[in-house]
Amino acid sequence: MSTISSFLGLKIAESALSANQLAMDVTGHNVANANTANYSRQSPVFVQNTPLSYPTSGEVGTGVNISTIKRYRDSFIDAQLRNASSLQSYYDTSSTLLQQVQTALAEPSNSGLQTSLQNFFSAFQSLANNPSDLSTRQLVISDSQNLIFSYQSLYRGLIDLRNQLNSSLSTLATNVNTIAQNIYTLNKQIAVVSASGQQPNDLMDQRDNLIDQLAKLVNVNYATDQSGNLLVSIGGHSLVSTAGYDSLTVIPDASNPSDPNDSTSQPLYKLVWSSDGMNANVSGGQIGATLDMRDINLVSYLNQLNSQATSLMSAVNYLNSQGYPLNSSYLVSDISPTLNFFTGNSITTMGIDSRIINNPALIGASSTGGSGDGQIAQAIANLQNEPIYGSSANRTSVEGSVLPVQYLSSTGYNLSSANMDIGSSGIYNLDFSKATTAQRTLTIQLGGLASQSIIIDQNNFGSLTNLINDINSKIMANNALTSTPHAIEDSPSTLNLALGTATTAQRTLTINGVNITADAANYNSINDLINDINTKIAASSLSGHVQAYNESGLLGFKVIDSTTSSLSVSGDTSAMLGFSSTGVQNVTSTPLIQAYQDGNLLAFKLVDNYQGSTPIQDANFKGSSFIASGLQALAFPTTIGSPLTFPLNVATTSNATLNFTLNNASSPTTISIPTGTYTSVNSLVSAWNSVLSSSSLNGQVYAENINGMLAFYTPNLGISSLKVTGDGTQGFDSTGVTNFAQADSNLYNFAMYGNTANGVDPRSRTLTVMLTNTLTGQVTTSNIYLPSGNYPNTAAIANELNSIYGSSGMPLYGVTVGTDGESLTFTTSNPNQSIRVLGEYSSVLGFKNYDGSFTVANAYISLTSNIGTQGQQATTNYTNQSNVVTLLQNQQQSIQGVSMNEEMTNLIQYQTAYSASARVINAINSMLDKLINATG
Repeated sequence: MSTISSFLGLKIAESALSANQLAMDVTGHNVANANTANYSRQSPVFVQNTPLSYPTSGEVGTGVNISTIKRYRDSFIDAQLRNASSLQSYYDTSSTLLQQVQTALAEPSNSGLQTSLQNFFSAFQSLANNPSDLSTRQLVISDSQNLIFSYQSLYRGLIDLRNQLNSSLSTLATNVNTIAQNIYTLNKQIAVVSASGQQPNDLMDQRDNLIDQLAKLVNVNYATDQSGNLLVSIGGHSLVSTAGYDSLTVIPDASNPSDPNDSTSQPLYKLVWSSDGMNANVSGGQIGATLDMRDINLVSYLNQLNSQATSLMSAVNYLNSQGYPLNSSYLVSDISPTLNFFTGNSITTMGIDSRIINNPALIGASSTGGSGDGQIAQAIANLQNEPIYGSSANRTSVEGSVLPVQYLSSTGYNLSSANMDIGSSGIYNLDFSKATTAQRTLTIQLGGLASQSIIIDQNNFGSLTNLINDINSKIMANNALTSTPHAIEDSPSTLNLALGTATTAQRTLTINGVNITADAANYNSINDLINDINTKIAASSLSGHVQAYNESGLLGFKVIDSTTSSLSVSGDTSAMLGFSSTGVQNVTSTPLIQAYQDGNLLAFKLVDNYQGSTPIQDANFKGSSFIASGLQALAFPTTIGSPLTFPLNVATTSNATLNFTLNNASSPTTISIPTGTYTSVNSLVSAWNSVLSSSSLNGQVYAENINGMLAFYTPNLGISSLKVTGDGTQGFDSTGVTNFAQADSNLYNFAMYGNTANGVDPRSRTLTVMLTNTLTGQVTTSNIYLPSGNYPNTAAIANELNSIYGSSGMPLYGVTVGTDGESLTFTTSNPNQSIRVLGEYSSVLGFKNYDGSFTVANAYISLTSNIGTQGQQATTNYTNQSNVVTLLQNQQQSIQGVSMNEEMTNLIQYQTAYSASARVINAINSMLDKLINATG
């Protein structure tokens, strides 16, 4: 085009009219939505039209247009605000829920649990002062029932709150699902608008508003793809994608009962994804706070309440069982069926035995049976100040209180009594000259063997030594309490397992005149050789009479029937099988068990572990001169492997694996240590204890070094049998070893004592020392006994205990008993060892049978205080987070908010431009009219 059109000016003016008209429409839209929540301010973007090019005049402009309607948002501030809003919602919900918990506690008040506890202990204090008053006993029952009601009412209130929160999850999940569906719908609408080249500003405002709402419900992640779709995820799982949207649903969770202390209670809901049924990893926001309160806070409160109640139940029941009912000659513990003050095993089943409710005289208030004695009731009242709740702290030193009885400032501590004279009567009934046969009978039960009774002579023994000698002579006279004849190879051993090139004579043993020849083979272990020999014995005339066995790594033989009276084993002059031509003959039995004196107590120990083919696992001693029900002490089931050669190459998984069978279970537990080379049995022990501590056998099975051999034992009283098998690499083959012996020295101390009418009961001089390896968790428990006598001061008591039990192999080895003047202290020298010392309720040594962290009252006060602190912290966090949200909202509004002043300025600007454009059109019309009419 060589000349400029006369109509170009009209087109330019018309484009200006259109652009400014649209700009005024955008401004009007802003003004109309100035008070609309989450509205984003918009503004027109003016751009020049493409110019025309003329040869004579160059480029000539063609006017203006609006390329887009700009939407004002800052994605960084948006993200910050959503995160802050999620936290604000979390703390707001938490604060509200914690206020509901505090309302349920109703503390402090005259009807709260704290008042009920005070009344309970006060009632027992009154009973201690008036043990024979039936009305006081009735008050104990009434206040105990009120305490139970307070515990259970509070507990049920928290359970109800937990169920309410559980019900709300369904509604909250529906809210999330609705938002997800709406976001997906908006994604599609926005995509259509965007594809047409337009800017879907209002639709994007709606979508951003939905994300804001979602952030208040839960922590959310989101991003926008190249097509403008908003992709949303929760906990790493896609909620909204280009393909669609997922949804949350609630289903029962069997692993989360409404009552955390009752697995049979109604299961609560868990959130899962509808698409795959996987658990939804939800946190933050209102839903996160709801789940945390339901599954963390409330569970903790409920568990603490239950533990506090059961700790009180246990302590009261124990003390009550040690007492006598009113005007009774028998203990509460003698009543059958068992009479506990508190029944049940949890806070929800807590009650009072109906027999006590119907007959308050059955409360064991007395320690002697006297109607005026309220010592047991006093001990229960004193529980108010005793740390019976919570775990004991890891301590290397513990201290007992001042010795509470018979403190004589001039003579020290009198722990003797005229009625405890060893030379006449008392702890031991030494004078049996007028005793009946029943009174002189001691029943001994060893392992799976039949029980045996021995009858002490009808004499006045005069001393404990004489009594022990008589008991041991009766044991030796009883074939069932003595070992059968056995023969063991010479030690040090001459046994050679490499018999592949040995002659027949070198591989032959003569057993009671019968030749038994081992195979010409190289045996991997002594157990393999024993298995082969026993196979040969089973095929000979010795079958059922003699058996080979592993005697601490030595080859042994034993008689296993009751008719074979002697055993002789010999080999050739080379003694390759451990027996020379001279042979070993054992025709004299040895006792399985012996009586001995331990300090000032009658005790027993196992001295042989075999009676025929039955290994001894426990011992139970009964007699009328001892505790009526007898004492039973379980020998720790222990398996000891065959000797090993180090360094030991554990090359394969099979080499590294052992199978553990507890209580003759139908299937073993298989565990492996790391493969590699082990330089010593201690390195093997360390490896096994490491893997056992992180396995299902944690706390049940431990490894240890017994006489240089790898061994395993279980100190758990609920486990009576332990079998270990393997491929032979670590000393345990496929045959396995079951309860071979007890760990360490096979020495078991059982204190025998009866009731004493006066003086210091031996149980009051007994302490239980528990040493815990803080690295492995292994616990060693031992009982120590202080002999009766006059001690000038606590230092003398400490010296006595150190002297008796402080040497190597004894319970206090590595532990020092000291004193701070009046109290006893027990201190371990091992920094990786924690010590606990427990005693009877009447202990004269200053230690009780509990060493928790809190009294039940203080534990409850601590619980209520912690809940209050948590509530205050949640409120403070909410206030702080609200300030952050306000700051970010102000920053957001400064960017996306509508300013009326600014919009009015823009409106005047656009209006002026519009009017000017109209005047341009009028001017051009006049020019064209003049031109056309004048030249027409």
